Parts: sequence; structure tokens; C-alpha cells
Amino acid sequence: MYVLGDIELDQGDLTTAEENYQTGLRLATQIGDKPTVALGRLSLGGLRLQAGRAAEAEVLTRQAAEEFNAQGFKDAESSARNRVAFALLDLGRVTDAAKEMDLINQLKPQDPTITLAVAITAGRIQMRSGKLAAGKRELDAVASEAKRLGIPGLQFEARLAQGEVALFGGDKRTALSLLSILQKDAAKRGFRQIEVRARAVARQISASTAG
Repeated sequence: MYVLGDIELDQGDLTTAEENYQTGLRLATQIGDKPTVALGRLSLGGLRLQAGRAAEAEVLTRQAAEEFNAQGFKDAESSARNRVAFALLDLGRVTDAAKEMDLINQLKPQDPTITLAVAITAGRIQMRSGKLAAGKRELDAVASEAKRLGIPGLQFEARLAQGEVALFGGDKRTALSLLSILQKDAAKRGFRQIEVRARAVARQISASTAG
């Protein structure tokens, strides 16, 4: 159910994704499988992030991180803490997000998909901290590695983060061009949610330019 939800989330069907996540979470709760309950909370936290409900996402992903910590699942805890950091960034709490990244570094995740996702968040933190060049280098490296490994979702996520640079002092014309190309590429591959988010960021940039 969680995997189905992930696919539907990528396709931009947040309502059906929510239904599948909730069904999976109920089943996991019924059988008392704590790690799988935590995974459901992590999935729902990711959905809340996509829906712009960062405060709810922080609560859910923190709960997941604490359970994974109790079970000794370092990679899973790293993934959860990365989403905590993402939520904190959306809430404007950059310092707190950086603290979560410090905890992840101590966990030393091994799964390449997790390490790449963490690197994207690190790049976003750098940009929000005014380190635009360092953030761009981090995100360039992630996009290249994700492409090499054949992980389009993470490649698109890194490119989306690159487009966000204009919100923090980067060149707006370049960012809008990057986001326009990303929307087309994501649509071709069926990553509707990335397309929607890229369009939303482009609107933010355009609105700030007009202002």
C-alpha cells in the first residue's frame, strides 16, 4: 500500500496516495508492527510536505525518526530526519534543519537513494543560508549522480532545488528557464507532482520579479 501511495504521489494524485498510506498504516497498526507503522507515518509526512502542510509533516516524520531510532534502523532514521529537515526549511527554521543534518551525518546512511536525498536537503540549506555557489555545486553533483544511477525522481528533485535558487538571491531568468525545462521533462516521465511544484516555484519567482 505504501509503494502504491508513493507511485500515486509522484503522479500527482495526492488523494489516492493518502488513501493507500492510511490503509497501510491501519493494517500495520492492527498487527502491531512498529517499524511499518513508522514507515506509514514517514510516507504521510512526505505527503503533507507535498501538500504544503509542513507543521504536520514535521510531527509525523519526527515520530517516525524516533521509532526507527528505537529499532536501530539507521538508514530509515536518516530518511525520516531528512524529511524533518525538509519540513523545518519550509517553516523557515534553517538552523533547526541544519541540526537534523548533523544527526544524519552521525548516522552515516548507506543507501545511495537516502544519501542523495540528504544531499539535496543540504544544498537547499546552503542556498537558504546565502551560500548559493556551494548549494549549486551540491545539487549539480546530486543531479549527475542520480542520472547515472537511473533515479529520475531524485534527479528532478535536485533540479527543482536548483530552480529555487532565485528565491534566495540567484538569477531569476536562469531559474525560470531551468524550471520550464524541468516541467516538460517531468511531465514526459510521468512525475506530475514535480511538474506541479516546479510551476508553483516559477510563479513565486515571477511574482517577486513583478513586485
